[in-house]
Formats: sequence, C-alpha cells, structure tokens
Amino acid sequence: MNSEPNSNWEDKIKEIETEINQSPAKKNISNWFSNLSAPAKVVVTVAVVFLTFTILNIFLKVVTSILSIVVLAGILYVIYRFLIASDSQ
Repeated sequence: MNSEPNSNWEDKIKEIETEINQSPAKKNISNWFSNLSAPAKVVVTVAVVFLTFTILNIFLKVVTSILSIVVLAGILYVIYRFLIASDSQ
C-alpha cells in the first residue's frame, strides 16, 4: 500500500525529467555550446561562473541585510522593555 504513492511520484519525476531533457531550449543551448570553439567555450564558462557567483553574492547580501535588521529590531525592543516599560511601573 505504501509503495503505490512512491511509484506514482517516481513516475511523475521521470516524466518531468524526460520533458526537461527533451526541451527545445536545452537542445538549442547544448547545440550552440558544442558548436563553439575551445576558447569561446572557456569564455562562456567563465562568464557563467562569474554570473552565478554575482547572483549568489547579491542573495547573500540580501540575507545579511535582513538578519541585521532583525538583530537591530531585537536590540531596540530590549532597550524599549528595560528603559521605557520599566519607567511606567
């Protein structure tokens, strides 16, 4: 009974993989890349790696900014609780 849902999901995953592997965009990009000369392949690979690290860097800066804001909000809340809330008592 438990193997039926697993089999169903496995079949769906295989279908999706087949669709991705047979997509015209992937074939076009693969054909384009394979037709490049060796120096051009190196340039394209370096550019893709550079772009990937740039996007990762931007993502990490956004996460760092969000964490900094959360920490600052926590510090301000603690200051509020000790200074302002204790004065009202």
